[in-house]
Amino acid sequence: MTDPPKRSGARRWLPFAAIGLLPLTMAVWGFSRVLAPSVVTGRFVNRGGKYGDWTLTPTECTSGQRAEFFGVILRSETPPLEARVIQDATRRVSLDIDVPGTNQALTIDCPGLRANLVRTHSRFNGIWEMQGDAHVDCDGVLGGHLTGDLTFARCH
Repeated sequence: MTDPPKRSGARRWLPFAAIGLLPLTMAVWGFSRVLAPSVVTGRFVNRGGKYGDWTLTPTECTSGQRAEFFGVILRSETPPLEARVIQDATRRVSLDIDVPGTNQALTIDCPGLRANLVRTHSRFNGIWEMQGDAHVDCDGVLGGHLTGDLTFARCH
């Protein structure tokens, strides 16, 4: 009876090296998710009314959990404005949107406002990541007409 062939030293440690790389791979993936910027496409446009014509084109978003509501905060750089898409406990959606050139925000709650807000399975520093979309087509916003479609992802 012969002895089975002996494994070389490198082949013997290969499974342990692979297991050791798993946490490193997960850490790199996690950091890339945290450092990945939010993605926002679309805009809100107001025509006429008390505040005239203006456009809000958000470039980033954060989870509304930071401000203690279910939804997202959408921010634009130029001009520096915010819009908040909020869903209450009854699943009713409202939109709070800053008016350019004022210190005021409008609260929009009309039949033409729809939003799909999804809490993803990812948390960063205890904050749930959000994604979804919002659509608005509302007449009579202080005499104007507000329209727009937005999609957003990686809001944390």
